[in-house]
Amino acid sequence: MNAEPVHLPGVEALYLEYRGKVRAYARHHLRNEQDAEDAVSQVFLNAHKNWDAYDPARGSHSTWLYAITRNVVRDMLRRSSCAHVDERFDNWEAIRDTRPLPEDALIFEAEADQLAAVLLRLPERERDILLLRFYSGLPSKEVAARMNLSDANVRYLQSKAIARLRKIYKGE
Repeated sequence: MNAEPVHLPGVEALYLEYRGKVRAYARHHLRNEQDAEDAVSQVFLNAHKNWDAYDPARGSHSTWLYAITRNVVRDMLRRSSCAHVDERFDNWEAIRDTRPLPEDALIFEAEADQLAAVLLRLPERERDILLLRFYSGLPSKEVAARMNLSDANVRYLQSKAIARLRKIYKGE
């Protein structure tokens, strides 16, 4: 008998391809096998729930899945009592020189390189705000305190930086 290859639609195919990478990422950041398994379950549940919202024009399946994974892990860390800010990200040089872990690189290497190149085109203060807010996950009030700015100013500069990024990505 000739067996036809099985082509699974949607999330099932992503699960088979990326479950190991998602678990490795979660295990590395959560430092607990059970929490990592919970994260894997939550990631693919979220992917299933939001499958219709996936837009290929905004990025590949792996990029979309990585964003879900990062958000699930971040939420789990925020809920845990051991959540902390990684002090490696206190300045732009440390962030720019930090290379992703091998399991992360498989998911987002090309997108990260593109984003880093675009971020370099922003004014330093705007770039620092975006990195502290979105890469380090700090609330705007903590970014304001670190940068000796008001919270309102941080939110304004963040908005301005995001608008600049949109223009750069559109090639304007």
